[in-house]
Amino acid sequence: MTTPSGSARAWRAPLLVALLLAGCTSRPSLVRERFAFPPVAGQTAAPGSGPVLAVPPAEVAAAFDRISFVYRTGEASYETDPYAQLLASPRDLVAEALRDRLRATGRFRLVTGRRAERTADLVLAIEVGSMHGDFRDRSAPAAVLSLRATASRGGEETPVLSKGYEERVPIPARRPEALVAGWDAALTAIAAEVVADLSAAGLLP
Repeated sequence: MTTPSGSARAWRAPLLVALLLAGCTSRPSLVRERFAFPPVAGQTAAPGSGPVLAVPPAEVAAAFDRISFVYRTGEASYETDPYAQLLASPRDLVAEALRDRLRATGRFRLVTGRRAERTADLVLAIEVGSMHGDFRDRSAPAAVLSLRATASRGGEETPVLSKGYEERVPIPARRPEALVAGWDAALTAIAAEVVADLSAAGLLP
């Protein structure tokens, strides 16, 4: 019985490593998908004669303050999807999308961000409590978005309106693009409710 010589062992080791690396690189790699809220579709209303509204970046509950999508799989169990992500932080994306939808109503003279907090007529602070896909029932997936909107007059701390909103939108399948469409529908509905509540409180003409 013969045994491999030292030189044979020396060239076999690099060959084995090369084959292993080739096997690893030949596997299909998973591609991360990045998503953002779409702009308001269609023609938006012209700026109105209402107040100047500032909507600063949102505060987001720790469990959902991440770019990876969050899925609820049980009563107290969640999972994150590293391959389906938001294009930016939910703090910025939610506030930006809400501004876009409020601006499209034509009820405000101007809708802007953090820089106008002290000079705006109204400041709308947003606290996102939940933003996830509810997949507990495989036959009835849904997009869930809940937030609290607190309105105060510019330069003042006392709220003139504070209300919680929650939307649960059924989606056709457990797919990232379907979940984003559901969140978009939820945020659009919430924006309409916010405008109605501001109007009912006498804060809009």
